[in-house]
Amino acid sequence: MTRRYLALAIQEFSRQFKITASYNRPYPYQYFIGLTAPRVEWYQIQGGWIVGGAGLTNNNEVLVGLVFGPQVWYDTKTPDGNNQPNDIFESFQLVR
Repeated sequence: MTRRYLALAIQEFSRQFKITASYNRPYPYQYFIGLTAPRVEWYQIQGGWIVGGAGLTNNNEVLVGLVFGPQVWYDTKTPDGNNQPNDIFESFQLVR
């Protein structure tokens, strides 16, 4: 179910920004802010990437998060060996 909502979010992103996003592959770590049924995937856009995640809360609400940016952001390593978009994605927190 979470993959369907993630796909809907990507479709809406594509519609809003008039840019095609193509599924590329699953993210290496299927963890999204501690939610159940997490789904994390990579999508390619013209000149860049989107990493998107979705999961279910305790109340069965679906939360989706997307980080997108140009290829250079994904190619440039931060001091921790990651890259800025992945650092942003991995910093998402569920605040109650």
